[in-house]
Amino acid sequence: QAQCEEIREAQQAAQQAQNAAEQMRQSLKEASGWAVADLLGGGMLTGLAKHEQLDAVEEAMEELEQSLYWLSAELQDVQLEPPLDFTLNQNLKWADLFFDNVIIDWMVQQQIHQTLQQADDLCLDLEALQFRLFVCLQQKEELIEQLAAKQILA
Repeated sequence: QAQCEEIREAQQAAQQAQNAAEQMRQSLKEASGWAVADLLGGGMLTGLAKHEQLDAVEEAMEELEQSLYWLSAELQDVQLEPPLDFTLNQNLKWADLFFDNVIIDWMVQQQIHQTLQQADDLCLDLEALQFRLFVCLQQKEELIEQLAAKQILA
């Protein structure tokens, strides 16, 4: 039963990581919209809105990193491998602030797109992991029930 509790804790950590990944995806989608507007010549206010959204992405990424760290620790308890993590290239954001031109805007948009793709992949990995944990928990609980039934019959 202790193993079942460890699996439940891993499930909670996986769900928290999934929520954090979804929040980051949403922030990235909003940043992408502002980045496209900035790329099309949106001006200073558009650039500021984009950077504000990139700050939200950074906050969401920090929460995701913490969730993935907790998940990794919980998965060690049940002998499963954690999904890979990733980081945002902060240099492009600073370059965009100081060198506001179409080339840097395009590079920032590409970085957002790549990070969004990584976030999408991570969400899929987390969903698959949650399913594996669910199946593992079901199997452990069935085994416990079978052992308990054998003890009653003995």
